[in-house]
Amino acid sequence: MILSLRFNKFHGGVPRHICILNDIQVLDFSQNDLSGKLPRCFDNFSSSVQSDDSMEESIDFRLYQWHFCEHLPGKCIGAMERTRREYGKKLRLLKMIDLSSNKFSGKIPWEIASLAELVSLNLSRNDFTGKIATNIDQMKMLESLDLSGNRLSGKIIETLARLNFLSVLDLSNNNLSG
Repeated sequence: MILSLRFNKFHGGVPRHICILNDIQVLDFSQNDLSGKLPRCFDNFSSSVQSDDSMEESIDFRLYQWHFCEHLPGKCIGAMERTRREYGKKLRLLKMIDLSSNKFSGKIPWEIASLAELVSLNLSRNDFTGKIATNIDQMKMLESLDLSGNRLSGKIIETLARLNFLSVLDLSNNNLSG
């Protein structure tokens, strides 16, 4: 249910075998040296695509996200901050993908928008190109979307306004317009 390989030295592409993890809840490959295009199989992550009301087990889960400051000579912009989110409800409600700070390239697969119950998506600090998927409004539960530090282009799409739970949106350091 939880696969966290962050802060390692993994390199190469994401193997297509990742697609068989249909019950994944948290996928965190951030802070590695991974590269290439993302597999186009995100719609296989069925636990994020649709709700499973039959899962009754309640699990107390704490998700820690670390945001590190950017160091300049003698100065630190921002601050190291720990965000703690407590999910006392069913774990099935928590969905997070963090692929930040790698070397992924190409377009962001449109299939990623089919993850209707995804709560947090972080694809920042990579080399993604192309436009933001117009069907992103299918991600009904999305609270946090970070696409900063890529080479995305085109207009900032209006469908982002349909994400009712979105409280954090970072599109900085791209080539967006509108």
